Amino acid sequence: MKRLADSEGSSGNSKRQRLGWMKLVLAACGVALIAGAWTEKPASVGPKCSASDTRNERIVSRGSWDRYCGPSRAVLRVDGNVFRIKHGTCRRSGGSGVGFGLLAWGPRFPHGRGMWLRLSRAGSDEMSWHPRAGRYSVIDGEVQLPGYGSLPHTGSAIVAKHGKSLRGTFSLGNPANPVTGRFTCG
Repeated sequence: MKRLADSEGSSGNSKRQRLGWMKLVLAACGVALIAGAWTEKPASVGPKCSASDTRNERIVSRGSWDRYCGPSRAVLRVDGNVFRIKHGTCRRSGGSGVGFGLLAWGPRFPHGRGMWLRLSRAGSDEMSWHPRAGRYSVIDGEVQLPGYGSLPHTGSAIVAKHGKSLRGTFSLGNPANPVTGRFTCG
């Protein structure tokens, strides 16, 4: 009799242990889902581009966020990682240069996923409001990419005419480990 009661007791402990492990696994999955949702949230924050904003290549601001709307696009390379930014403008109203994606200003974290570059004709103090073909100095800007803190935002750019649009390449920061990329306007 005693033996039967002991085996039932150990079976009950075994079931409790399994339930304990299942609760632990479920809790871990719940934490992972919540953390995953929390880390993905920044992609959905900030203003959105309407069809009119995209057509007119506007910068849409909300709070401390700026979104560059338009048909322009950019590809950035940092430490062997490639970032594609699908929307932007090469006609920055109120500024000079080019802008792509979503930028966060102020102490916002995580930052956005985008860049803007202020271009000045190479060898001149003149800033270009609308880039044309030629060599440029990148005299200011902002580059924000997931997983990176402060990235360089000065360097050089070359813009060339390609049919009705412009294409540019750029190199920012230290030549030994630069942020490089290309952009297509319109």
